[in-house]
Amino acid sequence: MSVEKCKSAALRYVASQLRTEGQTEDYLRRKEFSQEEIEQAMSMLREYKYVDDSHYCICYYKEACRKGRGRRRIEQELERKRVPRSVVRETLDQFLSEDNPDWDDIR
Repeated sequence: MSVEKCKSAALRYVASQLRTEGQTEDYLRRKEFSQEEIEQAMSMLREYKYVDDSHYCICYYKEACRKGRGRRRIEQELERKRVPRSVVRETLDQFLSEDNPDWDDIR
């Protein structure tokens, strides 16, 4: 296949809803793109912030809290969506920190 086809497939996949890097990579592997094509497509998606696991974590956390889920369950769900544990914990620790300027809005 080609890098351009891979990038196009990746853009269509992330256009419909927020996706994690892991979900997007899995999708492209299922479409049988080569590892090199996937890496180039992922690089482009990261550069333009079409995939951003930290942003995804925050959006997912807010929505899951509205549904009554606790932090531990949310962390597990994010890991199942292939967000690295270190990214989940670091992002949520920063987001839920009193140093966050939006702290009053999320309490």
